[in-house]
Amino acid sequence: MRDSTNHQHDEAMFRRAYERYGPRLRQYIARRVAADDVDDVLEDVFVVLWRKRTSVQWDKSLEWWLLRVAYRCVGGTYRSKRRRDALTARIAGVRQLGEDESETASELVWGVLLRLEKKDREVLQLSVWDELSAREGAYVLGVSQAAYEKRLGRAKQRFRETFDQLSEMTDA
Repeated sequence: MRDSTNHQHDEAMFRRAYERYGPRLRQYIARRVAADDVDDVLEDVFVVLWRKRTSVQWDKSLEWWLLRVAYRCVGGTYRSKRRRDALTARIAGVRQLGEDESETASELVWGVLLRLEKKDREVLQLSVWDELSAREGAYVLGVSQAAYEKRLGRAKQRFRETFDQLSEMTDA
């Protein structure tokens, strides 16, 4: 009888976590993977939560923990896509084409982001789009707060430099 009660409690906690953090995680994931992959990655995150349900902290830090899991699941999706694309390109015998250049401001920003290294993109997205504090972002990335702040400063600098270069190219 005790196991049934524990399972019901776990299930109730899991449902509350899904209802509370699911929409935020979906936004986080949607900004990082193709629309077709969002639900799969979100599901992967909650599968990890279910498996680790007895060892996670069910407090405010759960959100950060889930974002960290999402970060890792997104990384897995990128790796899978790269392997798939490389195999497809090898099979087809063609080289992959780069992103199209654009003159609109939002596309220019996307162009800059695509040119930055993954670690720069991630820290900028956590800070700006996900509105995480340095402490929260550091937790998600698994680094110290000082390392996160340093990484963010460098990423902002590289973003500015790349933005200026692209702006000059589109103006010409």
